[in-house]
Amino acid sequence: MSAIQGLFARSLNAKLTLLVLLLTLFAAAGLPKLAMVSDYRIFFDDDNQDLNTFLSLQRMYTSTDNVLLVLVPPKGKDAFDKTAISILYQLTEAGWSLPHVIRVDSVTNYPRTQAEGDDLFVEELVTDLDNLTPEYLRSIKAYALQEPLLYRQLISEDGRLSAVNLVAQLPGKDQKHETSQLAQATRQLIAKIEAENPGYQVYSSGVIMLNNAFFEAARQDLITLIPLMLLLTLCAAGLLLRSGLALVTLSIVVVSSVLAALGSAAWLGIFLSAPSVSAPIILLTITVAAGVHILSALQRSVGITDHQEQAVQRAMTACFSPLGLTSLTTVIGFLSMNFSDSPPFRDLGNIVALGVVFSWLLSMTVVPWLLLRFPLPKQTTQVSRGERFERLADLLISKRRPILWIGLPVVVVVSTFSFKNIPNDDFVNYFSESVPFRAETDFINRNLTGIYTIEFSLESHKDNGMMEPAALQFAEQFANWLRIQPEIVSVSSLTDVLKDINKNMHGGNADYYRLPSSREEAVQFFLLYEMSLPFGKDLNDRINIAKSAIRTTARLQNLDSQSILALEARVSEFVEKNNNTDIRIRHSSPTVMFSHIGLENTRSLITGALLALIIVSFILAIMLGSIKLGIVSIIPNLMPIGLAFGVWGLFVGEISMGLAGVSSMTIGIVVDDTVHFLYHFLQQRRGGKTAQQACQQSMAKVGPAMLVSSVVLSLGFFILAMSSFEKNAAMGLLTAITILLALIADIVILPSLLVSLDKWGLRQAYQPKVVENLKGIN
Repeated sequence: MSAIQGLFARSLNAKLTLLVLLLTLFAAAGLPKLAMVSDYRIFFDDDNQDLNTFLSLQRMYTSTDNVLLVLVPPKGKDAFDKTAISILYQLTEAGWSLPHVIRVDSVTNYPRTQAEGDDLFVEELVTDLDNLTPEYLRSIKAYALQEPLLYRQLISEDGRLSAVNLVAQLPGKDQKHETSQLAQATRQLIAKIEAENPGYQVYSSGVIMLNNAFFEAARQDLITLIPLMLLLTLCAAGLLLRSGLALVTLSIVVVSSVLAALGSAAWLGIFLSAPSVSAPIILLTITVAAGVHILSALQRSVGITDHQEQAVQRAMTACFSPLGLTSLTTVIGFLSMNFSDSPPFRDLGNIVALGVVFSWLLSMTVVPWLLLRFPLPKQTTQVSRGERFERLADLLISKRRPILWIGLPVVVVVSTFSFKNIPNDDFVNYFSESVPFRAETDFINRNLTGIYTIEFSLESHKDNGMMEPAALQFAEQFANWLRIQPEIVSVSSLTDVLKDINKNMHGGNADYYRLPSSREEAVQFFLLYEMSLPFGKDLNDRINIAKSAIRTTARLQNLDSQSILALEARVSEFVEKNNNTDIRIRHSSPTVMFSHIGLENTRSLITGALLALIIVSFILAIMLGSIKLGIVSIIPNLMPIGLAFGVWGLFVGEISMGLAGVSSMTIGIVVDDTVHFLYHFLQQRRGGKTAQQACQQSMAKVGPAMLVSSVVLSLGFFILAMSSFEKNAAMGLLTAITILLALIADIVILPSLLVSLDKWGLRQAYQPKVVENLKGIN
């Protein structure tokens, strides 16, 4: 027995147990410091180039954080009847009083330009609610439907829907509170408007509501899924093991591990977010699965000795090395998520890894201490299950040739479909259709305007540089090219404003709906326009103070990341061919940022998973005392991942940055049953049993625990699949499928493989030169 194993074996005297409990309590004391964040920017590192470009554009112009309110009239009405205009006016006026709102845009307060002689007048489109005659309403409608900065932006193509866009500038002192504050105030305003105007509905979307949806999805999972998962998995483990002792012991270890992991995360400055909030659920399932192996070993020990302390000591000795090894491989799998380019996924891996360490420490100390203080379970159920698994092993081994000759080719063929999975992300689709933000955003996207945008900044190197005729001509050419792209719904460009001013300065002559002919004329027109604008309608969101840069906004259809990247490539090609000026174009938006991070994150997580697989196989080879066994272990560990992603490729064909993490997560999890089986198989072979006998005995000893732990793990991840945050739900579903496939691989393929390869050079691995840390199991 090794020195470390001996140290834990003496834990029955409670000294080490007390030390572990104190460490756990200290870790859990960090829980009050644990914060939850909701800003989509958390998906990006501080040095992320896309994020820095986005923030730079935000500083140059104004914030693009917004709330978009869409007025939906009853059937048969449109946005230009008297009631709808009145409601829209109310929403516009009330928008100014909402927290952190710095700008409000709608049809009613749109600045309409008119000229009288040399004087330029700018007034809001709707100024007199008391005189909304049919003729007046028709004129408003005619103007709005032909105005580029309103059409398919704040008014729908058919004129039925209208919108109010609220631009917010959050102080940034408490992002979650500020976001929640504005979202709550918006909902209160909507409730008031709808109550006062039966039949009319107001939908909401925008960046602020997106950020709030991230927070609400994480909070909902914490409130509902975690308690549900804890209850169901503990009850399932208790019923499958038929032991009340299982419920008590597992509950204490599970809750302690989760609290210690979350507290440690808080001490380390890790935040909870929508992706990382699934860490407690994952950790709960892993901890329960580890406890199942201990209790299963205890049931076997009860049949050998009636002395309680000896039975507990025997069970803990039997579990020490395999559980230590499986905990190590699980930690490696989750730590490989640190290859992720997105911080929340690194946080997820680190929180679970911390929890697994605490789970192992508690399992080796607190569990035996508790087991000595409760009546031990009877062993009859375990024996009968063991006999059934032994007969199953005998049947499968007898059919090993067709199993391998048919099974392995099927695995290879199905796994090849994993290459059909395309990295793809769509941040609105991060939420299920049951989430109001998703449902309302989808409606807005279908019926009014695209909620995705790309912000282009056209930048000159000198003051007033963007007022030069050549610069304006290129800006207009670029905006016109964007408008004819099939993915683009509408384009907002300063050139449209300048053309409108030029026309009005020439008596409304449509021939002058063109850009000014000189820099001086452009500057003069622009100055006149700025001086005439009503409060809150300045053009700082379109042009910087030095007039050396202007912003062009393209509103997009609901595109996935692959389509965004394709559009980006076409934009770059157009600029390279047509930009004959010294203008530099930069672009960014949350849409672009998520498209890039999704692709990069998928690649990095797959790289991390492959490295984790190599490290885990190397460790297994060392701990099992055989390089060949380490290599053989790769097959049942890799098969379920390949099959799961192959099935996903057949039926879905897309993986998001969350799903890419499944490969890292499952490597650490699925290897557990392989380790337990190989560990017992190796002891039996080195004890003189044949390969077939060793497989039968190993299946009898660990088969029931493998079944129970896999069922418990799958159940936990299937519960995660109920999450309203689609990335967590898909991750839970794919992981559950992978774990079930891993169980099949370890029960069906691995025994057949070991027996078949016994004559092909594995026998030398079974010589009785066992490394010290593998002793002690019978």
